[in-house]
Amino acid sequence: MTSARQQRFSLLELILVLALLVAAMALVAPQLRGFFAGRRLDGEARRLWALTRYAREQAMAQAVPVELWLDTAARQYGVQALPGYGVALAALTYDLMDGAEVTTTADTTLALAEGRAAAADPSRPRLLWWPDGALAAGSPREVALRGGADERVAWRLQRQGALPWFTLRAEALP
Repeated sequence: MTSARQQRFSLLELILVLALLVAAMALVAPQLRGFFAGRRLDGEARRLWALTRYAREQAMAQAVPVELWLDTAARQYGVQALPGYGVALAALTYDLMDGAEVTTTADTTLALAEGRAAAADPSRPRLLWWPDGALAAGSPREVALRGGADERVAWRLQRQGALPWFTLRAEALP
């Protein structure tokens, strides 16, 4: 009976293959970092858009004014019911991803039901939905989310005319 010679890799061949893999990863890693940062920005924009829908639905379901607030100084955003209406809605707070920039368009002073005006704070714009599902006058018409100075895509939540909901779209930046 003849024995077939078994073919095996030598240690030198394994080291060469590993060195080639390390070199390939060194070339690809910077591109992957940008890819994953873009995916995080997509997720952040979609969560912000989902919160606009959630806030409107909760305002109608609980029959209380609900606001979605953006605190650019603290790098947070969230949803809460306005106090004083006797309904405890679980407040949701999220941290804004690192490097993200949020901008809004329109005046952020909101007229409340009693006729009082909330103090305008440019670092904390907010969208307010009334119990009938309408968006309060003075709520931003657009919220833009950009991943940073080197990011080539921005996400925009925009109101369509007088409608109380927002659409989400990506926009290529120059």
